[in-house]
Amino acid sequence: MTQHTHHVQETLRRLSSVNLTVNHEKCSFAQQSVALLGFNIQSGSISVDKKKISNVQEWPLPKDTTSLQRYLGYINYLQNHIPGVQELTSKLDKLHTVKNFSEHWTNVHTTAFNNIKIALQSAPILSQYDEPLPLYLATDASW
Repeated sequence: MTQHTHHVQETLRRLSSVNLTVNHEKCSFAQQSVALLGFNIQSGSISVDKKKISNVQEWPLPKDTTSLQRYLGYINYLQNHIPGVQELTSKLDKLHTVKNFSEHWTNVHTTAFNNIKIALQSAPILSQYDEPLPLYLATDASW
């Protein structure tokens, strides 16, 4: 705790030295976990904030390319927590530039959309490497 206190004091000092102020009423210090930008951050792990995806099953199907792009952008933001995200979104990616969006939307796209929602509901918690545990490396060469 002493080290944490020192880090907080040093951070506040550096902010003050460049004329940046902190509203202490809006700050939380010495927390075990923090919800930040749609994620829950804890010691050694990060997970998707359940509040952000609690109503995932109610998300409507995209009505046009703009709503599809918005949806895919959000999924891209959460991509580290969705195993196989590129495969899941590949069918939808092809639609985000088409004209007459509704004419191109098929059951294949609805299935892809629903599979992403299912994957989000069981999004894994990402943790720091723990040396005694077995390590499995998965790579994605599509990038």
